[in-house]
Amino acid sequence: MRTKLFRVTLCIVIAATTIFSRCKKGLSVDCTESRYTFNVPINIYPDDEIIHINDTIWFECDFLSNQTDLQTNTIINYSNAENLGTGLSLLKLTGGDVSDPGAIAAANEFGYVIKNGVFIQGSSLPDQGRTYNFSELNNTYKFKLGAVAQQKGDYLIGVGNASNVYTKDDECTKAAFIITIANTDQHLNIYQQNRPGYVLSDYEQTHVYCFKVE
Repeated sequence: MRTKLFRVTLCIVIAATTIFSRCKKGLSVDCTESRYTFNVPINIYPDDEIIHINDTIWFECDFLSNQTDLQTNTIINYSNAENLGTGLSLLKLTGGDVSDPGAIAAANEFGYVIKNGVFIQGSSLPDQGRTYNFSELNNTYKFKLGAVAQQKGDYLIGVGNASNVYTKDDECTKAAFIITIANTDQHLNIYQQNRPGYVLSDYEQTHVYCFKVE
């Protein structure tokens, strides 16, 4: 049981991060590390603390392929990405404490509507996570997903970063995309009430969204 709880805690921290890595065989250069790091926003709306069954929460990304590399402060055109996307970790909060997150997998308690993006099959935690690639149109990456509430409860959704991202033209010049929640009330008080005395990590403060379904 404790192992399972630790697994859930870990998944909250890394939030089903999109991790794909592929390099052409025979290359002598090291292509395992990311050369670029970008920070892009994801908007979640409507940012109501309380919603109802059959209400939809939307997750949306819309950003240019020209992005500022956080390491060099230079603008990089990172268009034509092969595996740029995000993973969502969906949990129902059941009551915990400092050492116990008090959460269970809840991906199957929602319906999903994809407006922009592609669902990626084969999640290692299908009861907890959903993974998507973004679409690209006119040098802009787009993602829009609706999560339709189907059961009552208190919920937490973690948004994952994208690592080891590469382009169709260059499989070894990797990039990391830090995907942070922007312009949204994240209702983190719900998670804190679920875990009295627990201090949220910096990652959770920018990657976690909570709400109640009544």
